[in-house]
Amino acid sequence: MQSVIVLGGGSSGLLSALMVKQAFPNFDVTVIKSDSIGIIGVGEGSTEHWKTLCQFLNIDVNDAVRHCGATMKVGIHFKDWGVPDYYHSVIDDYLETNGESFPFYQKLISDEVDMLSVTGIGFDKPSVSEAWTQNLVEPEAAQFHFNALLLNEYLLKLCAERNIVIKEDKIVGVNVEQGQIKNINGKEIHKADFFIDASGMARVLMKELGAKWNSYGDHLITNSAIAFPTEDTDEYPIYTSATGMDYGWMWNTPVQGRWGNGYVFCDKYIDFDQAQAEVEKKLGHPIKIFKKIKFDPGSLDQNWIGNCCAVGLSSGFVEPLESSAISQGLLQTWLLINLLPAWANDTNNSDASKIYNQKTNQMSQNILDFIAIHYVSPREDTEFWKYLKNNRDKWLPTTLSQNLDKWKNRLPYSFEFDPKWTLFKAENWIITLYGLGLVNIESVKEEYNLAPEGLKEYIEHTLMQNTITVSSMKRVPHKQGLEKFLRNHNG
Repeated sequence: MQSVIVLGGGSSGLLSALMVKQAFPNFDVTVIKSDSIGIIGVGEGSTEHWKTLCQFLNIDVNDAVRHCGATMKVGIHFKDWGVPDYYHSVIDDYLETNGESFPFYQKLISDEVDMLSVTGIGFDKPSVSEAWTQNLVEPEAAQFHFNALLLNEYLLKLCAERNIVIKEDKIVGVNVEQGQIKNINGKEIHKADFFIDASGMARVLMKELGAKWNSYGDHLITNSAIAFPTEDTDEYPIYTSATGMDYGWMWNTPVQGRWGNGYVFCDKYIDFDQAQAEVEKKLGHPIKIFKKIKFDPGSLDQNWIGNCCAVGLSSGFVEPLESSAISQGLLQTWLLINLLPAWANDTNNSDASKIYNQKTNQMSQNILDFIAIHYVSPREDTEFWKYLKNNRDKWLPTTLSQNLDKWKNRLPYSFEFDPKWTLFKAENWIITLYGLGLVNIESVKEEYNLAPEGLKEYIEHTLMQNTITVSSMKRVPHKQGLEKFLRNHNG
């Protein structure tokens, strides 16, 4: 095997090309993109996988700030979801396990602390360390908000620097023989040993190979979105805002110089014009819509067929509620990198594709379930929320319903989630269950009380030390720190 073609010039396609080239430097890697199609480009947020990616690609994690209009992100702030405001953010210090349980979270939840204490310090007072502004250390945040267009330019630059060929072409034909792609055709004929479909919702290659779409429309009724920018502000929060609306939810994401925003809604109840009017009423000023998007949430039944696999939006799309798009594509490509040598040694052996399909289907189910749980809300002030509250037996995914039954009287265990190929693990679920008021506090107290006294003392000491350490650090407000960092870097 010598050559790989990636179809698609969005984030997933370019990142996949970079990762494959890093893993297999001798491969000829080509990206085929079409400027006439472009990218979605409504702003993107990463999860903590971004830092791991930077390490793998041997690039400076600060480059995201320098080149991509990035701001820091430590998590997501949920507001107006029918429960008190809550936050989703994972602190590494709290992930220590006692067997398969999480005693730090047991302690915090037993004490019924506020969500800021569960998710760490930083949400209420957005700041960065003084040392980071001087370019002396990496950013504390493992996540970022990106200007999607600048991110795309940066990734294209990296591809060019690493001898990845970029071709401009719009594919109009896919030649399939005996279940394998022989070539793809546009202005010219493109041949490769292996193909990666990163063509987004068009799924140009996978649909020609017979992949079928599994719709999640029965589980997630949001199917439309408007995206719109708003002006810069004096300060940036250090999180993405996800605000419950009358017929869905709104995201607000700060990037350098402006904000990226959107309203995800169900078109059964309102149309694009009504969605715009609701946003303008909420914000108190007119907005200019950048994009109108219709989507059918779901995933492919097979993400690897023959000599082609799908990554990112080509494999599936739920909605941007938990910034899963980039990280899903990263995990899929890491999995591909692990399996590709076995397939290359025996292209008639379907073992690699079976593993890929199994793991990526599990990944998609995990994302569906985690997005769906956010709608387990007591809100019933509109027909949208009333339907969700009164018809959970109809729309809750079966796996989520079963898990909620298991977790009624205990927190999730670590072994319930694949440690490598699951996007949302036990700690993500614990924080969200607590934020939504779905945790039995008394049961958690009883479980924590069974922990050894030495462990309890260690946990209390660590929690105290974390508070002292963070409060004693020299810090700068978030936006001011970003500006100082950029001045220092450019100077």
